[in-house]
Amino acid sequence: MSRLRLKHPKAGRVLRHLSLAWRSLVEKTFVKSANAVAKLDLSQELWAKPLKMTLFTWLSTMSPQNLLRLKAIAVMELLDEGEAMRSYLQRCLEDRHHLVYSRHLQMVELHVHLLYPNLWNSLSEEVRLFLEEIREAANASREDSHSDDDDLPATELVRQFDRQRFNSELHQEVSRMLSSMGLQHRNKLSAGPMVLDIHLAEMCIVEAAPAWQYYLRSSHLTALARRRQEMLQAMGFQVIVIPHFEWFQLESPDAQREFLRQRLPKEAPQEVVLSLLDRGPAQQGGGTQRRQRAPRRDVRRDVPELPPVDESIWKPMPVSEEELKAAMVVDEHSSVASVADAVWAGGAALFVHRWAQLAAVRKALNAAADAEEVGAVLPVQRFRWTMVDPVTGGVLGKARAEHPAGTEPVERFRVRRKRLRACARRLYVRVASNGRLGVDGGPRLGYVPVLYANHPFDLAFRANDVAALNVAWQFFVNGLDYSFLSRPLHPFFGVYFTLSPTEHFRLVDDWLKCWTPPSHSRVLDLGTGCGVISFMLRQHFSREEVSIVASDRCPNACFSVSAELWRQARSDESSGDLGIQVKHSELFEELEEEGPFDLIIFNPPWVPRALDHDAAENDVVFGNDYPPKLFEKLFEEVPKVLQPSGHLLVLFSNYALCRKLVEVSPMELGTRRWERGGRSSAAPGGGAEAKPFSTDTGGTGPLSGAGAAALAWRVLLWVVLIGLLLEAGYRAYDIRLWAIKDYGPIIHEFDPWFNYRATEYLAQHGWNKFFTWFDHQSWYPLGRPVATTIYPGMQITAVFLWQILQRWDSSWDLNQVCCYMPAWFGAATSFFTGLLTFDALGRDAGPMPSGAAVLGAAAAARCMAIVPAHLSRSVGGGFDNEAVAIGPMVATFAFWCRALRPGLSWVSYSFMAASWGGYIFALNMVGLHAGLLVFLGSAGNLYAATRTATGIGGLTASKRDFKKGCEPAAITFSSRGGQGFEVPMISWTPLRSLEQLGPLVLFVALQLHQVFRRLPLQRVKSWSFGAQVGAMAALALAILWPSGFFSPLSVRVSALFVKHTKTGNPLVDSVAEHQPGSADAYWNYLGGLCFTAPVGFLIVLLRVLLRPWRADADWFMLALGAVSYFFARKMKRLIIFMALPASTLTGCAVTFLADVALASAEFRLGRSEHRRGAWLDQPVPRLLRLAAVMGMCYLLKPQVEEFLHFCDHKARWSLSHPQIVTKAKDGTLIDDYRQAYGWLRQNTASDARIMAWWDYGYQIAGLANRTTLADGNTWNHEHIALLGLALSSPQGEAHKIARHLADYVLVWSGGGGKDDVGKSKHMARIANSVYRGHCNEDDCDQYGIFPDGKPSKMMEASLVYRLCGRGSLDERLFREVYVSASTSDPDPADPVVLDVSASSRRWAASAEAKRCDAYCPGSYSRGLQELFDPNATHQEALDYQAAYATRVQEQLKEKPLPNQEGLPPGSYLDSCRGCLISGTRLTCSHCRAPGSPSIASNLEYQKCPLPQINNIQGRLQCEPKPNAASIPRGGYQRSCKGCDMQGHLDVVVTVRPAAVTAVAAARSRGASPRFHRSPAELDNDNGRLTCRGVPNDLACPPGPYLKSCHWEHVRGQGCRSEAGHVSCALCRRADGRQVAAEAAAGRCRWPAQLENQDGELVCSGSLAGPYKQSCSKCSLAWTDPSGECAKSDGQRLVSSYEVSRCQSPAELHNREGKLTCQGVPNGRRLPPGPYLESCEGCHVFKETLHCSHCLNAEGLQLKSSLEADCC
Repeated sequence: MSRLRLKHPKAGRVLRHLSLAWRSLVEKTFVKSANAVAKLDLSQELWAKPLKMTLFTWLSTMSPQNLLRLKAIAVMELLDEGEAMRSYLQRCLEDRHHLVYSRHLQMVELHVHLLYPNLWNSLSEEVRLFLEEIREAANASREDSHSDDDDLPATELVRQFDRQRFNSELHQEVSRMLSSMGLQHRNKLSAGPMVLDIHLAEMCIVEAAPAWQYYLRSSHLTALARRRQEMLQAMGFQVIVIPHFEWFQLESPDAQREFLRQRLPKEAPQEVVLSLLDRGPAQQGGGTQRRQRAPRRDVRRDVPELPPVDESIWKPMPVSEEELKAAMVVDEHSSVASVADAVWAGGAALFVHRWAQLAAVRKALNAAADAEEVGAVLPVQRFRWTMVDPVTGGVLGKARAEHPAGTEPVERFRVRRKRLRACARRLYVRVASNGRLGVDGGPRLGYVPVLYANHPFDLAFRANDVAALNVAWQFFVNGLDYSFLSRPLHPFFGVYFTLSPTEHFRLVDDWLKCWTPPSHSRVLDLGTGCGVISFMLRQHFSREEVSIVASDRCPNACFSVSAELWRQARSDESSGDLGIQVKHSELFEELEEEGPFDLIIFNPPWVPRALDHDAAENDVVFGNDYPPKLFEKLFEEVPKVLQPSGHLLVLFSNYALCRKLVEVSPMELGTRRWERGGRSSAAPGGGAEAKPFSTDTGGTGPLSGAGAAALAWRVLLWVVLIGLLLEAGYRAYDIRLWAIKDYGPIIHEFDPWFNYRATEYLAQHGWNKFFTWFDHQSWYPLGRPVATTIYPGMQITAVFLWQILQRWDSSWDLNQVCCYMPAWFGAATSFFTGLLTFDALGRDAGPMPSGAAVLGAAAAARCMAIVPAHLSRSVGGGFDNEAVAIGPMVATFAFWCRALRPGLSWVSYSFMAASWGGYIFALNMVGLHAGLLVFLGSAGNLYAATRTATGIGGLTASKRDFKKGCEPAAITFSSRGGQGFEVPMISWTPLRSLEQLGPLVLFVALQLHQVFRRLPLQRVKSWSFGAQVGAMAALALAILWPSGFFSPLSVRVSALFVKHTKTGNPLVDSVAEHQPGSADAYWNYLGGLCFTAPVGFLIVLLRVLLRPWRADADWFMLALGAVSYFFARKMKRLIIFMALPASTLTGCAVTFLADVALASAEFRLGRSEHRRGAWLDQPVPRLLRLAAVMGMCYLLKPQVEEFLHFCDHKARWSLSHPQIVTKAKDGTLIDDYRQAYGWLRQNTASDARIMAWWDYGYQIAGLANRTTLADGNTWNHEHIALLGLALSSPQGEAHKIARHLADYVLVWSGGGGKDDVGKSKHMARIANSVYRGHCNEDDCDQYGIFPDGKPSKMMEASLVYRLCGRGSLDERLFREVYVSASTSDPDPADPVVLDVSASSRRWAASAEAKRCDAYCPGSYSRGLQELFDPNATHQEALDYQAAYATRVQEQLKEKPLPNQEGLPPGSYLDSCRGCLISGTRLTCSHCRAPGSPSIASNLEYQKCPLPQINNIQGRLQCEPKPNAASIPRGGYQRSCKGCDMQGHLDVVVTVRPAAVTAVAAARSRGASPRFHRSPAELDNDNGRLTCRGVPNDLACPPGPYLKSCHWEHVRGQGCRSEAGHVSCALCRRADGRQVAAEAAAGRCRWPAQLENQDGELVCSGSLAGPYKQSCSKCSLAWTDPSGECAKSDGQRLVSSYEVSRCQSPAELHNREGKLTCQGVPNGRRLPPGPYLESCEGCHVFKETLHCSHCLNAEGLQLKSSLEADCC
């Protein structure tokens, strides 16, 4: 929390819990904790006293290292007593030799001197002299001793302000505004150990307080910032503070000036303040006082030995005397600005005074270059990449972010670098022969005595040469320590080397581990540089195995490697000569006699040489760019020196290609040259078979491409694939719009309303306020910190899309965007599903991927587009987290498996983590897959492919498998991913959560494994990696677990691994979505995929186990399917996870069919089995295969069509209902919910408080805009328990609670188990979990409704039961003010609370109730708290407690007694209590029944055939005897007992509805075995035996009756059709019985259909048309539709019409109460006449005019005809 500056409200509670544990902490941990407590400003807390005492006690024994770790703020805050401060200063005096950083001690001295003068005077003289010595040393060290690279920007992220002149961006803006106001001032003025921001007058300063001086999302200063201001005020300064949150809210410069005028003193300072340094023209405005630093003391190191230096070594040329005479002399009186101007104009300068002057001039030159390029002095944002001089190691320049990513910024960068280099070459410094500079404060050049030993007189060098000599000497002395080498290297001056990146070296290291060299191999390290690859080769292979030649065109590189070999031979004489031969050669010019080589490794430069390269400058300085024609020459000459079976290994990067420095990679051009002419070149031994292999660290891959046909085929595959995936995406989008088409753009359900409300807040108030939003309108009176309790990715995305669409079309509003977003992301999800499937199916198809993979990917995408499991969370209007996050999750999986780009995987995972808590599932799936690959032996390149995204808790990768022969794979290593930490809901959870521990441990183990692999110990290398992972994980857990570092599993996650009813949290158990999954759920949400997914799973498993190659993506799909199935079984809500594996595995099954039909035997069987299966590729077998597959497709076509119809029907009629608006059977909208919320918005005060169950909180706040007590966030269990206590308590007790919290109570009534009465048992259980005694048992068994519909005593007295209209309401306490006028079920009701507590309302609105810290949460009123305070004295509290205690005592009397001993055995003992034996009767007072309170039951137990008694739905029943062996087969045997063939079946039926198992007794005599003929069989239908599977006559007309007269879509239930008469032997009635039914089907013509209405076949239906608007009671009778139609005068007439006469496109209309058919088309060439106005369906046939619909006077339509020649 201290690192985040997060002052959490619970920090004080943590401090209290640690009060007795301080002494048990490790000393280092204790010091860190003390620093954190001080930084969080908790030192004044009561519970900080134990910490202060412990710190004071430990001062005398604390180690010097931990004493130094004690921050100044901790000393000032915690050692605030005189004796404690004196002891601390005395300890510092004793350990003065350990002080390396004295600023903390300076702050303490200033603090004591200013604020505690008496303590200062009482200090001993020795202590004060010690502090004075520390202070003087610190002042002396402020002298600026800029090293040669001080003027170069750091490689870290460049700030958006000038760090040399200002402390923060706010400081910069305030300073410029003061300059524009004409107020001169100083910036960064030193005041002791502190640096003042702005100094105006003598004792007036301005402090710009940026965000890091305040606690996170708070306006409170941090403890350090507060102490700083206190000390400044104690110095006598007038401190003017400019807070960042006030400054950045000012929208215009005029407002900022007015703000400063109000804050500044009335009399503006008149004095002119000059900077200590001269300012140039570019420094107008606020000056800068530079803090000077003394030269850093050199660390004594042993200088490596060098052999005699060869004269051929390149070295910088000294400045000639003529140049020195022409240069201007820069002494202590010279102006930096004037010198810089002269040098910029072309002059030269010789520095003779201080090194700091040269550094200042170089900074001024950089500023001049910036001003010339950008045209302004304002700082610009720069790219995060830099270019480093290979000799100096310094940054040469930057590329600017404003420029497009083309060649222009690079060329401008080169021009700027060249201009600055030319200026630096005109800055001269004299150097003595011993390397000392002729100026004060400069570094010593150790190379000068080595390189210029023959020059006894002093020399003069240019500034860039001095920098090069200095940096090169530092690297030579310190050495380069590569982890993959056993000892460091010491590169000589002028040698190119890289410290980072080193991934290409690691790639070579991994490749060499797999390479088996031929006997007596020769290896060439071409362009050896400092010899990294040569020494790596020698570590892998002995001299007898491999002889090494290291060559380079640079003489300095050759000397460097020779010197390294010389030093190693002298230091380790036992090893002798390493056998590395060093040759100075220009490419292969001097190496033909040394060849041919078995392996050539070339690590060339990655950047092309500039066209304007100055040849006068030695090429060694530009060692990181390659000359033209280098690669053409390389591939032309390499066959001359390479063995026929040799390898050419080239390490190259696509950096230049990405920066558009080149249009085509030079490696590609070189490869073309190789293929065209390189093979024909004469070479010793022939080089025709040698093939180049390039490794591109940027991800370009191998350069040896396939032919034109292969390229065309791949392009065609991708075009077809993208087209099919886009089509699937459109289908996904279209099917999700049913809700919008039917209901309009309406936000659905409950949670989406909060998401929409949060999105509105973000759009209206902006980013900053959104992340500091504390919602006082919810969870009254506590409030809710929104930023730390939601995943904001969805809201940010919605606002982003809305702003873009607004620019395109201003008619788009935020509500529409939120409603359409699920459909958009659903389309994207199906697209990425196809990519994932294609990668898994196509990557192991060999070099030529098959078209079957395209078909499989398209099938998977289409399934994902329409499968209800995904539709359930992504229909239009379902603005929920899953709707947005499932797409990024699938994209994460796709990019993880495919490894297109490492950044894409990171971006998609970051977006998902910011949008949904399900990111933990994706994280663990990736971790599980990576761990699976580790144990399967794929860990070799898993590390190379894996990177950490620990900030969001994940592993992402760019991986390419090692294939046969251990060929090298390209490495792309990135360390991004920390943005997940910026999501407040996530923060640092991934590092401490047990749910995310596995991937973190795996990642750390991978890193340690690589360390072990690179250790020279053979014992470590031989360890099994699986054992390493296990040992490391056990060690980490053993260390961190006892400290409480890891947080426990959340309740929702732990519920997945325990029985549902045993989660321990009734709030979690109350949510329907948390119920375990069932078989019905799989059928409802997956449909036909339940059949195809297991087939695909088996296919993938067999392919992985039996194929000669294995794809990592196959293992991922297997793991994804298994894990998703496990979680879906545990929780119904998680069945959404099954959509992806079910779709992808279905795609695998489709691919298998296509492979069988189309693929060759080589592809299906593998190359090793191709010979045995070659006969399958003959024409006849191939035709047979194709015919078999086509026949199977034909047979499966009905199932596919049925699945498509099932998904469309499910999407429209089941998943697309907003729930807040519903439709009646006649199509009319039922809008009770929105009407009730509208009534609240229009008829209640704006600050009205609404009490309702937490389900409705989101909608009340979003639609009614009123304050709610709780909502679906459920973050506060205790508060929900209080709400549940109020609703489930008797009216009197409930009113005493409600009057302190609410003005209105909103309930939903109507019965059916869906209203609040049906939910009220959960209310009582949750209340009882906090307020013990509310129920006499933990599960509140006595609260509920009995099976006969009567309430229990506790429920009947509850407030919610009476508010729902099921009991009388006390009008003195509550008054009903609104009831829905609709007859919908359920209906909303709004009773008003009477006698509301005004004091509680005032308390909640007062500032006293807000405990402001990082946020301002509210608190309960005193009146409410006293209700539960046993020491309360208020009469209301006493009355409530007395009533509560009386009720508890009464309920305890009703608690069941324990069971009597000696009871007969049976399952009833687990669910019945109060059981005893009275004579021959077993009596139990409380037997549990599902959905009901316990009821009493008794049984004559001695009459039971078996000594076993069961509790069947609250009734004691005997265990039936086993089924007889002679009974017929059927599914009833699984749920029926006691069955016997005795003319009828006596059965006991077990019914299993939903998640509750109940047992019911039934006797069925209506199921005769005479119907039991194959293929029919008997089954149990809710306690009744029915016959299923009796075939229907194929001539039976279609109709809905077939759904209830049969149980399968293919086979019917014994229906026959003869002469237009349909008879069914078994039609199901409502009570489950099966009866015979018959009807005259010939009289039931289209569009009417036969229906089964309670066992009777009835002809019914409706016909479309406008008549429905004015006709009612319409029905489709056996012949014609009939109904009552209204006339214009309001009279209603009974009318009917013959359906067969009104065919499409005609429609039925109401014409003055008569049904008429209008729109019947006429024929052509009709004679004119008025008849056309009243006749339709007219045509001329054989000179006769016929009209089928002519109106008569009564409004009837008759047929009429007339011979045309009569007129």
